[in-house]
Amino acid sequence: MTIIEHGRHQTSYPEWTDFCSIGPDALMGRWLRTFWQPIYVAADLPVAYPKPIKMLDQQFTLYRGRSGDPHAVGFRCAHRRTQLSPGWVEGENIRCIFHGWMYDPEGQCVDQPAEPEPFHAEIRIPAFPVEEYLGLIFVYLGDGPPPPLQRFPDVEAPFMAVDTKYRETSFYNHLALDRAHVNFTHFHRAPEARGRPTVPDAEETEWGMNYVYEADSKTDKVTYFGMPNVTAEMNFTRPGRRAETQLRWRVPIDDETHRDFTVRGFPSEAEYESWHQSRGTTQQEHNEKARELARLILAGELRIEDVTRMEKGNLVGNTEDNVTQVGMMPNSERRLEHLGQGDKPLIFRNGIFERELRALSEGRELKRWYRPERLEFDNVSKFLGHTS
Repeated sequence: MTIIEHGRHQTSYPEWTDFCSIGPDALMGRWLRTFWQPIYVAADLPVAYPKPIKMLDQQFTLYRGRSGDPHAVGFRCAHRRTQLSPGWVEGENIRCIFHGWMYDPEGQCVDQPAEPEPFHAEIRIPAFPVEEYLGLIFVYLGDGPPPPLQRFPDVEAPFMAVDTKYRETSFYNHLALDRAHVNFTHFHRAPEARGRPTVPDAEETEWGMNYVYEADSKTDKVTYFGMPNVTAEMNFTRPGRRAETQLRWRVPIDDETHRDFTVRGFPSEAEYESWHQSRGTTQQEHNEKARELARLILAGELRIEDVTRMEKGNLVGNTEDNVTQVGMMPNSERRLEHLGQGDKPLIFRNGIFERELRALSEGRELKRWYRPERLEFDNVSKFLGHTS
């Protein structure tokens, strides 16, 4: 039972309606851990350069062995509990900087150089299954053997771009299912669209849920939401030509922050170059600038209109999304929001969340989410009534 204070009043809610607490003992945290989660951009992890990682309110150490294979083990050495990432990589093992205790990729201690009678066979730290795919490093933090890592052939395109963003808000606050916000948050792209948006209906699928809508007069957009925190989007320029495929995970760091991992697949080099040039800078610089602009806007030192005059392209949209997400309520106030018909996809998703978390709480079997080999995007224009 979760207790929320509203002024001087306290209200109790079932734990399965708490979607924002993601620690190892919280229902949402336990459920998220039954899925593989991306934790790092593969190109940003050099060989023999360990990194401290925090995801799902859990700390651990990520490193590449000399073979190039990635490994994930506990955050601290078992000896004096010091942080392990400042240590050295030897072969596929990692050695602690403090007293030289060394661990293999399974977390087993294999060396204690300062001990005249080593007892390393009795020492083990946590270790986690790791896979590298689509330019990302995935880890499985759940109990028992991991399920197979989902594959996404729709995004295995000739030209790919991998991006990551730090968001100072709960992963619950992402905007992928909020079609209505586009008409207002991003109205500068098409001022005539500012007004009453069309909100699509959603339907549950074997993988999660999906909906299709007209993004603008030239583009249709299909969004698949895969449980529990990944979206697949395809943009089609009419009459149904695929222009871009995008996968995005929103992975909680803790209850109040998360990290976006985005993989984009482009069918041609020209479309990839067009997207890359629209950034106007490196992805990291682009994202940091958007965060800083959003901070100034939320502090009242800048207006979004100022940004639209100074900047262009995706930086403006990224800034606008930062403003709306970071400006949202802390988790303790989520019960105060008032969802309406314009939030149908979000309400639909929350219903699935609640159903699955309640089943987990009561020890009942969870739905086995199955992603088809290919998502059904081929007849989008026909579905929307467009003809070639």
